[in-house]
Amino acid sequence: MSQRRDVLGLYTGHNATVALLRDGEVLGCVSEERFTGVKNQSGYPSQGLGYLATLGFDPATVESVNLGFERLAPQVAVAEGQDGLVAGQGGTSLLYAGYQLGQRLGTHSKAVRALVEASYRFYYRTIAERNAEAEALRLAARVGVEPGRMRRREHHLCHAYSAYYGSPFNGQDALVLTLDGEGDTLCSTVWTVRGGRWERLASSPSSASIGLLYMWVTVLLGMKANEHEYKVMGLAAYAKRPYVEKLLRRLEHLVGFDPQRPMEWSSAFDLHQALPWLEKHLRGERFDVVAGAFQALLEDRLVEWVERCIATTGLDKVCCGGGVFMNVKANGRMAQAKGLKDVFVFPSCGDDSVAIGSAYAGWREARGEAAAIPPIGPIYWGPAYGDAEIEAALDRAQVRGRYNVRRMQDPEREVAQLLAKHEVVARMAGRMEFGARALGNRSILAHPGDPDTVRIINEQMKNRDFWMPFAGSVLEERAADYLVDPKGLFSPYMMLAFPTTPRAVKEIRGAIHPYDFTMRPQMVREAMNPSYHRLIRCFDELTGVGAILNTSFNLHGYPVVLGPNEALHAFEHSGLRYLALENHLVSKP
Repeated sequence: MSQRRDVLGLYTGHNATVALLRDGEVLGCVSEERFTGVKNQSGYPSQGLGYLATLGFDPATVESVNLGFERLAPQVAVAEGQDGLVAGQGGTSLLYAGYQLGQRLGTHSKAVRALVEASYRFYYRTIAERNAEAEALRLAARVGVEPGRMRRREHHLCHAYSAYYGSPFNGQDALVLTLDGEGDTLCSTVWTVRGGRWERLASSPSSASIGLLYMWVTVLLGMKANEHEYKVMGLAAYAKRPYVEKLLRRLEHLVGFDPQRPMEWSSAFDLHQALPWLEKHLRGERFDVVAGAFQALLEDRLVEWVERCIATTGLDKVCCGGGVFMNVKANGRMAQAKGLKDVFVFPSCGDDSVAIGSAYAGWREARGEAAAIPPIGPIYWGPAYGDAEIEAALDRAQVRGRYNVRRMQDPEREVAQLLAKHEVVARMAGRMEFGARALGNRSILAHPGDPDTVRIINEQMKNRDFWMPFAGSVLEERAADYLVDPKGLFSPYMMLAFPTTPRAVKEIRGAIHPYDFTMRPQMVREAMNPSYHRLIRCFDELTGVGAILNTSFNLHGYPVVLGPNEALHAFEHSGLRYLALENHLVSKP
């Protein structure tokens, strides 16, 4: 029997995450926020590592521990108390001073701009490497491995590896694109994979990051950076097109492409410091028009970039990673780009996915270009809970006597029957899904035919902004009834938005955008989640509708629930009436 070969991926930044590979395949991957209840928890993922230990992770035998950064980002280095690093420590005081001054005075001053740029250059040339080495040593001690097994990986390489090796094009020639706010001084990279050999064709500096620009717009609109960008995307559809186009003409110069290097991004000025410019030049503009114009700018530039890359490389299968690709509306536009045959966007491709990409890098480094890495399939990589654990949770919460608790003989059919009666049901079943999208196992489910369901769920639990749509899970075999998908793309992870058919507007109105009628579907393939597929099929048999409304199971401001304890807490502190815990149904009188 061959010796087990394990590789660990570890990310301690925004939304700290750990991933365990065994023989090149993802065995488990969880974000620390699920255990702490703190959304986008950063720092050392101790409880996530505790979960991986239940899958056999052993520091004594793991081949390597791979970190999702080469140099420690300045946002971490200047944040007082952030995991042991304090502003001014290790020579970061100049960086901090330039960063703060630039935020106050803006970039219209050449002197300020020069100081900010000099402080960033100074930090990355002299301090970032040292801080990263110190961080790696500290993490080695906490994980329990000797420093020689720690590896620091370039941030965008991790995004690229997750995108390609996770894709169905794994092993084929493909174009690999990464695009995010910032990582190891870059915002994007362009790679080709031909005959198993990787080649980097282009890299763009973070000063030209359209992801940073979109983040500042999110802040300008009164929302949270690195968290509420999806709200800007949802709001954008409500803006009137003539007003959007008028504002867009004033913004187009902000970000584009280098005339000498057509696959590299360029910008009018350093976009790290874009907020003061935006505050000055967008004063008096309607909030929905601002959202619409920057969404249009992102979509237009993304399509242009992808078409440039396809034309330059001749490759028509595209793999995408990095936080900007969390924008499903832009992905939907990109999917229709000229020359693009097929596209794969890694699920939850923000920095939580870096843990997986760094682990792929560790596996590949040890085995060379011929390393066998199977494409991902179902991404239910978190914990599952058995009958004894659910019974114990029910006892701890003292549920019996206050609520009705019964065992379901056929959980999928009985939940489908409740949905057919227009009841809303929270579901916790099987292993927890990885990432930001609920894929049926930690979901709130409802009949998609009634738009008023959105209001009911918001009042009961979600408290989302009025303009935000919910998503839907569609049987793969019924997708053509509801989605306009001329290229026949498969989207099982809710990473692409599609236009919808007239039948969808009639039958599943609650699960599509109420204004532009687009949908962010989870196409449910039976082999990827047999239990959830059967639930929707039972619902289809009862109603003739082959889709259900699906939104994440969490209280507003909290991460998606982990297990029965968190599910019962959310149930008790909300207006939900029904909770399905595996084969237990809890209901309020």
